[in-house]
This record gives sequence, structure tokens and C-alpha cells, in this order.
Amino acid sequence: MTMRNTLILVPTGLELDHLNRAGGLEHPGCRVALCGFGPVAAAARTAQLLCRWKPSRVILVGSAGTYDEGRAPIEVAVAGGRVTIDVGGEGFPQWPGDADTPQVGDTLDLSGEGEDLLLTVCTASAGPDQAGLRHRSHPDAVAEEMEGFGVALAATLVGVPVCIIRGISNRAGDRNLGEWKIKEALIAARARALEILDG
Repeated sequence: MTMRNTLILVPTGLELDHLNRAGGLEHPGCRVALCGFGPVAAAARTAQLLCRWKPSRVILVGSAGTYDEGRAPIEVAVAGGRVTIDVGGEGFPQWPGDADTPQVGDTLDLSGEGEDLLLTVCTASAGPDQAGLRHRSHPDAVAEEMEGFGVALAATLVGVPVCIIRGISNRAGDRNLGEWKIKEALIAARARALEILDG
């Protein structure tokens, strides 16, 4: 197995606790760190850690809410092939590009570990109506999450590939936290991440 300098990011302490109770993500050549909650904190923290540790790749592992239980069932992990964000507008790119970095629009391609489109949002859907509106605006998205685009943007600007693994804990718009399957979702996400690390 080829050793790689991999930065594994987890958004919240709650998610990291579940991952650790399931056996953790410690792996040769890897560092595990929190990236923070939401796209802004995740982008800033990822940029900080990329500067500090200079990894050759980044893997983001966490939970998400599904828009389509046929393509992204609860208690199953999905790997993002692309990540998009629903901010901005008027045709302005997220980053206009310069001599060192490409232009970045509202969608970023990921490292090729998966095919699914993930939608990064600043707040989780407040109910089924909002979730439905978001899904109609992004019909290819299988799930919503809150850090992926921020992590991917920070890494893209320095040329580091990113993989996003999300365990599906709930249906987007379901605010009954007692019904969420966070533990099971993160067990599935951990297993998928370890498959990639062992590959």
C-alpha cells in the first residue's frame, strides 16, 4: 500500500465522537482534525490546515440529509463526485481565477471517488417545503450538507484533491432529531472512508 499524506476532516465534535466510538479514522499517513460547522468555518479551517500540514489529499467525513432515498438511503454512505453551493448569483463566479488558480463557479469536481452531487447549504432545510424547493433547484443533488463546498474550495485553490464521504442520517427537512440515524450513518461513512484509504 502506498503511504499518502492525507488530511481527514470531520465537521463537528459530535460526528467525531460517533466515528471514534465506531473505531475511529486513524490510519497510516493520515491526520484527523475538525474543520468546523458550516461552509465559512470549514473553508477557513481547511485553508489553515492545508498551510500547516501540506497534505497530498483531503477527505471530508460527516453526515448529511437525503433528498432522494432511492439514490441516497438513510444509514448508507455516499461519495460525492461533485459539490455545489446555492449562494451568489447574477453570474458572478465564487472565485474569478488568477495566474495561479482557475476560476471557480458554483460547482466543483471532486477526486473521482464517487459520482453523486452534494449540495452545500448554510442552514439545514427547515422543513419538507424548503427541502423540496432546494431539490427542485438542484435536481441532481442527492443530499444536502454544510461544509463540502467550503472544504473543496480551499483545497482547489492550492491544487489538493478532495473526497467527500457523507453518511445519510435523515431526510432533508426532517427536524425531528430523535428520528435521525446519526450513529448508523457515521458507521457507514467510516467504512466507506476506510475503503478509500485502503485503496
